[in-house]
Amino acid sequence: MIGIEKGSARGLMAFWANIPPEHEKAFLEWHNTEHIPERVAVPGFKLGRRYRVASDTDRFLMCYDTESAEVLTSKPYLEALNAPTPRTRQALTWFRDPLRNLYNLEDATGDGGPTAAPVLATLRIDAAETKAATQSTPLNPAELATAAHAATGSDLIRLAIYRVDPAGAGVSTGERAIHGAAAEEAGTLIWIETTDLGLLEAPGKGARFEDALKQHLTASIGDRPVHFEFAWLDFVDLQRGR
Repeated sequence: MIGIEKGSARGLMAFWANIPPEHEKAFLEWHNTEHIPERVAVPGFKLGRRYRVASDTDRFLMCYDTESAEVLTSKPYLEALNAPTPRTRQALTWFRDPLRNLYNLEDATGDGGPTAAPVLATLRIDAAETKAATQSTPLNPAELATAAHAATGSDLIRLAIYRVDPAGAGVSTGERAIHGAAAEEAGTLIWIETTDLGLLEAPGKGARFEDALKQHLTASIGDRPVHFEFAWLDFVDLQRGR
């Protein structure tokens, strides 16, 4: 059974990108057999996952839980980023509309369960909305989880609030020179893990879930836009031997 102590993982790297269909098979083989195992072998990395975005199945969310946000700017990780393998160099040229952010955990409710969640919902609030949020009601993960559960009956196994860690936003690396991903210098990510497949399958259930969360967020960010996505688990690997 695959699992980690989520409470011990306070850093998160989240990388969104579209992969053209003609490259998907080679991308998945590279990512499954080389890239994720390579990354979770870096000291401080706990868990590597890949999700597929439900509304755009060519788009993937690749993410890593780390002991702290500092791990994501550590010497071992930067050395890996500056020494991409030949397969990595090729694969990164396939990334379209990439966004790569480094996050620091601010608050959370739930422990993530014994395995990587099969369903993920994310709400990304950009820097402007984050500024507004800090000037009003703080975000409360337990209250957000209660609002979502009340609307759909979905059992949430973890709801976390992350803030962009600006320390690594502008770092130039060998890999970044190839994929050219944008990086936000500020912002908030609400990260929701659940086992409720009905959010992807049942007509209207996912919309009720999204609406409930956005309505609850109104007290903190007003009517500003929120970037909401559902995704399903595509692959997972974890740190071994330490």
